[in-house]
Amino acid sequence: MTMLKTNKFLALLLMSLFVFSGCNTGQKKQQESKNQSETSAEFQQKKEELQQKANKELADINEKVKELNNKIKDEGTQLTDSQNKAIKNLQEKRQQVNQKLHKIQSVTEEEWDDFKKGLEKDLEETKKIIDDILAEF
Repeated sequence: MTMLKTNKFLALLLMSLFVFSGCNTGQKKQQESKNQSETSAEFQQKKEELQQKANKELADINEKVKELNNKIKDEGTQLTDSQNKAIKNLQEKRQQVNQKLHKIQSVTEEEWDDFKKGLEKDLEETKKIIDDILAEF
């Protein structure tokens, strides 16, 4: 009988350990899921902030383009080859920025740093181009 009681006790002890370890695993999974949700929310916030910043800067660039168009119209003169080339370059840069803005929500965390740097660089280059063109007029 003692052997039977010992076996039952060991079986009960092993089942208890199994149940408790299973509960702990569930808690770990819940914590991991919570951490992933927090990380995803933070990453989504970064995307939204960059998109808002880029939209604002692009709106400023578009206002300068309107100003340029008005100056060209008011002067009524032919543009030089250099000015035409600069305007073409401006259009290409604006197109690159727009394409990146459309892709922002599909960027992964692994790609984020390079994507962000590239978009910010394109915005800066676009602003410089329009400012240089406006300075010539």
